[in-house]
Amino acid sequence: MKTALAKILIPLITVSFLGCTAALIGGGAAGGVATYKYLSGKLIITYQYPYDQVWKATVKAVKDLNFKIEYSAHDALEGKIKCQSATGKKIKIQVKRIQSKITQVSIKVGLFGNLDFSLQIKEKIDSNLKIK
Repeated sequence: MKTALAKILIPLITVSFLGCTAALIGGGAAGGVATYKYLSGKLIITYQYPYDQVWKATVKAVKDLNFKIEYSAHDALEGKIKCQSATGKKIKIQVKRIQSKITQVSIKVGLFGNLDFSLQIKEKIDSNLKIK
């Protein structure tokens, strides 16, 4: 009885501490790989691409999706974009250089996050990086 109860409770407790998370790995034609997780309403993607390339792909994705850019700034190590969708969704995107060929992008839509909407932005960035 205790073993069966433990098998049920341990995963539930673990999930409650971690929140809603998902992690997937995908490969790209150019040899690049992207991994991502969804945590506390924020989609966090790690690309095996240089920061400059990911920044350009992210800016292009925002423009391709016709988001209204309210703020955009970047330097050699990180950048931030605040924008809005046509329906008024507030979007915050941060791009950070982790290593020479590793870059992290975080996307948060609205106050609490929106996984589906965030994944659509990620797919556009992936497309710009030629990741299938």
